[in-house]
Formats: sequence, structure tokens, C-alpha cells
Amino acid sequence: MKGGDPVSTQRTIGYLPGLHRDAEGRALCRWCQKPVPKGRHSWCSQACVDEYMIRSSPASARAHVFQRDKGVCARCGADTGTLEAAIRDLRARWKRWRWADSPAAEGEELDEEWRKLCESSGVRYRPGWLKWGFSATHLWEAHHIVPVVEGGGECGLDGYETLCLRCHKAETAALAARRAKPKPPPAPPLPALFE
Repeated sequence: MKGGDPVSTQRTIGYLPGLHRDAEGRALCRWCQKPVPKGRHSWCSQACVDEYMIRSSPASARAHVFQRDKGVCARCGADTGTLEAAIRDLRARWKRWRWADSPAAEGEELDEEWRKLCESSGVRYRPGWLKWGFSATHLWEAHHIVPVVEGGGECGLDGYETLCLRCHKAETAALAARRAKPKPPPAPPLPALFE
């Protein structure tokens, strides 16, 4: 789906589009259908490749959203990059404590700091995460502005926003509540006109 086409709820860009040629035999771009310049094979520009990949690959969409927003939540402004750095620092301090002959109270203080960091960021507190690590990819979501179930699938980059875990959870709950509303009863039948 390109340009102003309506959004979809079902994936239509699953396979690489075929390579077409114009009347003169020149290859046409797989995305925009413009002639492919010399030196390129099937895409006229990197922008067309990116547009196709954003719409067909969730991983690519997520990478482009991060490149654009740098992990800053569009709703509350939380900087998940700063949070990731705080988690890395806390984990490094925990490792130093773990391998040194430090008092147990220091480990409890680190765990308490971890619990507070989780509470402030919306991350679910799990004591073992300091031990096993925590990936920054869990701190934000590439959120469809128009939910996929409401037609927001296969959107371009402008159809995504970065949300921290707390805001994404609230947005998902609001969507679930909206979808759970009972449907209005069917209209009563019209009286028979020709009886």
C-alpha cells in the first residue's frame, strides 16, 4: 500500500514485488514504479528500499522508529536511552558487588535501587534481571498510531510513534476497553410495506 491508500489490517506486502519494465525495457522501481537509474538494479533509491522495509518488516520499522525518535516516549517524554544507561550502570555495580567480598547489605541496597528504577519507569520488577541482564529493546515500543485491528497495518514511518512501556500499557488497555464495549442491538425490522 502506497501513499494515500487506505490502511490495512491484513498484510499484503509479504513478498518482494516483481520487477517490471517500461516500454523501453528499463527496470522500474519495485516500490514507486519510476525508472531505476544506472548503477541500481531494482530500486530507484534507498528511500524506496526503506519505505518497503518499514512496511514489510517489523524489525526494520522498529529500527527506523528508534533512529527517528531516539527512544523518547511521544506521550510522557521519558528517555528510555537514559534509563538503559542507568540500568547498565546498576548492573555493572551489581557485578562488582557480586564478585567482591562485599557485605550482603550492599547487594540488598542495589536490589532496592533496581526496584525503585523499575517502579519509576513502568518496567516490571524482577529481582533476577540484575543478575541475568536486561535489554533496552524492552524499554520502549514502536506503537502503531492507528491500531492494526482498526486498519493501521503496513503503515509508513509516520504511522508509528515511540511509547515507553508505561504509556504503551495504558494505550493497549484503552484499546482493549474500546473494543470490549458492547455492540448496539440490531435495528428493529421495518414493517412490511406490501402485505
